[in-house]
Amino acid sequence: MTNNKNSNAVLKRKSQSKLYCKIKKKMILNIIVLLILFGCLIYAFSKSFLITKSNTVTYNEKSNVDYKVYLKDNNFYDKSYLNKGMAYVTSLIDNIKIKYNYTFDSTIESDLDIKYKIIGKLVIASQNNSKTFYEKEYDLSKEIIDEMVNEKSYIIDRDVEIDYQYYNNLANEFKSNYAVNTTSRLEVSLHVEETNKESNSYELNSINNVVLSIPLSEQEINISLDNTNLNNSKNIVLHKKIVVKDISFVIISAFIILMIIFTFISLIEKIYLLTQKNLSAYDKHIRRILLGYDRIIVNVMNIPNKDDYNLIEVESFQELVDVRDNTKEPINYHVIKEHSMSEFFVINGDNLYLYEVNASTLNKDD
Repeated sequence: MTNNKNSNAVLKRKSQSKLYCKIKKKMILNIIVLLILFGCLIYAFSKSFLITKSNTVTYNEKSNVDYKVYLKDNNFYDKSYLNKGMAYVTSLIDNIKIKYNYTFDSTIESDLDIKYKIIGKLVIASQNNSKTFYEKEYDLSKEIIDEMVNEKSYIIDRDVEIDYQYYNNLANEFKSNYAVNTTSRLEVSLHVEETNKESNSYELNSINNVVLSIPLSEQEINISLDNTNLNNSKNIVLHKKIVVKDISFVIISAFIILMIIFTFISLIEKIYLLTQKNLSAYDKHIRRILLGYDRIIVNVMNIPNKDDYNLIEVESFQELVDVRDNTKEPINYHVIKEHSMSEFFVINGDNLYLYEVNASTLNKDD
C-alpha cells in the first residue's frame, strides 16, 4: 500500500510538472502575441487617426492656359495654326484649341473632393455703356468628379476645341437683327471646385475660374486672359485636433484592442496558476476564504479568553457563515501562526463559534 501511495505521489508530481511547463510555454506565447498586437495597434492607429498640431498650412493654386488658333485655307499663312499672343483675322479663324493646366499644392497631405468642367459664356453687351444685352452659358465638357486622398498635390489637364464661327455668327446675328452697337465675347473658363472632406485636417472650400476671353463680331481680335485666379496662395492656421483618416482602420483598431484584452486576461490567468504552484494547501484554503467572504470577515489582533464562553467548534467555514447569517455578528479572523494555523470565530452572547484551520490537518486530508 505504501509503495502504491509513493508511486501515485511521484506520478502526480510529474503530471503537475508537465502542466506547469505547458502553462509557462503558453504564457510566453501570450506575451509574444501581446507584443505583436501592440505593434499592429500602433500601426492601425497611425492609419486611423490624424493628429494635427497648431501650425500653419500653406496651399497654392496655379493655372496656365495655352491655345492655338487654327486657320481656314488661305494664301498667306504657311502653318495651319497661329500661337497665342498674336492678332487674328476673324474671317480666317476656323477653330481655337485651348489647353488648361491647373495645379493644387499643399504643404501637408490633404483630403479633398474636386469637381471641374469647362464652361463657355456668350456675352453680348452695349458698346456705349458695356451693360449686358444677352448672355448664355454652354457646357463645353462633362463635369469631372474626383478626389484627393492623403496627397499633397493635384493636377488638372484639360483640352477643349472652340467652334469660333458658331459663336461669332450668333453674335453677328444679334447685332444685325436688332440694329444695335454691341461688343461681344466668348468667355471660356475652367471651373474648379475644391470641397473639404471630413477627414481633412484643415477647412477648405475653394472655387476658381480660369477665364480666357475671346472677342466676337469684330474684323480682328486679340484673345486675353483673366489673371485674377491664376496664382493663389493662402496660409491656414491649424489647431491641434484628432480627425478620422480611415474608418476601416478604426474598426481594425477596435478589433485589435479586443484581442489584446482577451490575451491579457489569458496571461493573467496563467500567471495566477503559476503562483498557485508555490502555495501550500493551507494558504490556498485561507486565500479562498478571504477572497470569497472578505465583506463579512474582520481581522483581529487578539482573541478573547475561550474559557469565558461556551465554546462550539464547527467543522467547516460554511457552517460559520450560517451562524453569522443567523446571528448577524461578524466573523473574526485571527492568525495564530503564519502559513500554519489560524482561527475564524463568531461571538454571540455567551457562545463562541470556532472554525480552526490547521496546516497539518489539511495536508493529511489532501
